[in-house]
Formats: sequence, C-alpha cells, structure tokens
Amino acid sequence: MRLVPASPIRYERSVAFVTRQRGCSLEDVRVPVYERSRGAERIVALRKEIGLGLRDAASRMGIRAAELSGLERGSLVPEHRATGWSEIEAALRGSSE
Repeated sequence: MRLVPASPIRYERSVAFVTRQRGCSLEDVRVPVYERSRGAERIVALRKEIGLGLRDAASRMGIRAAELSGLERGSLVPEHRATGWSEIEAALRGSSE
C-alpha cells in the first residue's frame, strides 16, 4: 500500500512555538487544513472499535504511526483510492480481504 500526500483545501493562521538558531519564540504560522474523507473516518472508527492505539494499529497495517496519523487527518491518502481504503481497512482488521 502506497500513501501519497493530499492537497490542502485551505490554510489557516495559528500561533506556534518555534525554535530557531537566534532563539525561541511564539510566531504566527500558516497551517494546512485537509479534507477528511469517509474512508479516513471509517479507519478512525474501526481503530477505536477494535481498541487499538495509533502505534499498534499502524504496526498491524505495516506503516508508521505518523503515516496512520496522516491518513486519519487527511494529509495522506492511498495512491489508489478506489481500492486503497478497503485494503487499509482489511489490514487494520488483520485479514487479507
């Protein structure tokens, strides 16, 4: 299963603690906002229903926890969206559907 970056639907302004060589401070930052698909919502619900944390679920799926987080937030999507979400769901269930 290959994951690819999604395009943000918009950007929002926020404040973040930023560390730089010249020092640390709170700064205004531009944060991407992603659309969360029904596939992503199903994955979140299934993971919680099964009772798995992010790391354990990602391990079961053969991906890193950061990648699963990206899937759930919408910043990553399956390369083949037609079959990708069902493959992800099957991996999360621990089956080879």
